[in-house]
Amino acid sequence: MMGNPIVARKRLNYPALALLLLFVGITLWSWYFYAQRAAEVPAPGDWRAAVEYVKGQFKDGDLLVSVPWWADEGEENYVEAGLPYRFLQRVDKEVFAGYSRLWVLATFGRFKEDQAEKRGYRLEKLQKIGPISVYLYSIPQPEPLSYDFRENIDKARVFVRSNRRDRDCRKWDAAKRMHFCGPASWHWVGPETIERDMAQRDVLWAHPMAEGEIHIAYDNVPIKKELVVQHGLSEYSVRLKEGAPVLIDVYIDGVLQKRIKQDNVRGWFIDRIEPEGMLGDRHEVEFVIRTRNEGRRHFHFSAQAI
Repeated sequence: MMGNPIVARKRLNYPALALLLLFVGITLWSWYFYAQRAAEVPAPGDWRAAVEYVKGQFKDGDLLVSVPWWADEGEENYVEAGLPYRFLQRVDKEVFAGYSRLWVLATFGRFKEDQAEKRGYRLEKLQKIGPISVYLYSIPQPEPLSYDFRENIDKARVFVRSNRRDRDCRKWDAAKRMHFCGPASWHWVGPETIERDMAQRDVLWAHPMAEGEIHIAYDNVPIKKELVVQHGLSEYSVRLKEGAPVLIDVYIDGVLQKRIKQDNVRGWFIDRIEPEGMLGDRHEVEFVIRTRNEGRRHFHFSAQAI
């Protein structure tokens, strides 16, 4: 005796069928996505070819920029070629003092050309090498670098001022150019390379102290146009809700030029200081760093005279 087809249809497990179709769909989409992404990932030969292309046309005043900031597979080739380079996400948010041309090696479609256009950079060349897009931009009005404070940290006098008394920080590690101010192991001033706000940054670590102000003083600094001070706190720092602001006072020849306040927020911030009547000659420049509560104040900054 034949079964009733209507009853048979009712016995179908529709939820199970839906899950099966969903599983098949996800599997097919995953295969497609993997094939697409695999085609976008540069092979070692692509990185070598791109760097050789750039190196053959590289000039003084050029900088290699790798976008996005986390795609660092080509770094070994950059180092081997001896090219100055930086990893970053947005060219419109960065300071490129001392550079007149940018070589942008872009992957995964993360570079936005309108960011360069916004800054007035002029596209000179565009070359595809495998999945890598190589852009050459010229900077029509480059900012000449007069002095880099990070590069000259070994020449600075670093000391702590407390109750009107000064105590010099001692040179802790000559190779790393670190000044140890104590008492805690994190109380030091010196160069680091960090990742902050989607970019690789060459900075100075300067953890403020509860017992006094940290002073970083330089002599014979030429200032042709302005000082550029960049600063920020670590991600770990800003997660402390009650974290105190960090203050940076910038002095030129003993005169306060600007008091910068780094609030307990994420990001990387840029302040420009144009000193009146203090351009051209060599000056004393001093940074004074302090906070009312040093708890978890992982503070970094960089500064340049332009």
